[in-house]
Amino acid sequence: MNRLNSYTVEQAVYKLVKSSTLATDISGGVFFDGDRPHQSQKEDIIIKFIAGRGEQEQKGIVLIRIFVPDIDLHRKGIFTPNRPRIRELIDKAATFYNALNTQNSPFLWALTDTICCVGGKLRNETI
Repeated sequence: MNRLNSYTVEQAVYKLVKSSTLATDISGGVFFDGDRPHQSQKEDIIIKFIAGRGEQEQKGIVLIRIFVPDIDLHRKGIFTPNRPRIRELIDKAATFYNALNTQNSPFLWALTDTICCVGGKLRNETI
């Protein structure tokens, strides 16, 4: 296999996410880092290449971030994380991840962190 660069890896992850049910199950879209519409109030997925090493076995980290808008649970102007929706999307992100290594892909996938919610946003890092 030829040496990969950050752009190639980011594009590959973007295509995998964009063609998945994870992308169709959110209210917004899938974007590269920096391309998400400013002040979007939709559920959006952001793809960002974080780091890579060009050893004999190339390794890299790609961040897949799912934004979930906060909700005004008690209709008092106090917004809190939409925990039921976040839980649902955590499950969907886990299903997406579990399917990665079963697809015909030139990549081997492994979590470097747990799929979790950080400050109202899902975080899922894969290499």
